[in-house]
Amino acid sequence: MAKKLFPEEKERPRCKKCGRILPKGYKEEYCNSCKDDILYRKVKEYVLTHDCTEQEVAEELSIPLDKIHEWIGKGYMSYKNKH
Repeated sequence: MAKKLFPEEKERPRCKKCGRILPKGYKEEYCNSCKDDILYRKVKEYVLTHDCTEQEVAEELSIPLDKIHEWIGKGYMSYKNKH
């Protein structure tokens, strides 16, 4: 049987989505990458099902407007402007 190089890995918390080992003392269930992915999916679903502005999305989902601007800037999402 192979000896584990890092036996403490078993005791460390893991991301519930991807299984990455999380830092000691980390209080979240998901790593930062998976948290962003989950949030992105919520925002995308909201934008597809509501006629809204980026400000309204940020307020409704309690997320920073800068995060939505980042995703739009990277071309991950777009939406129509309300007039």
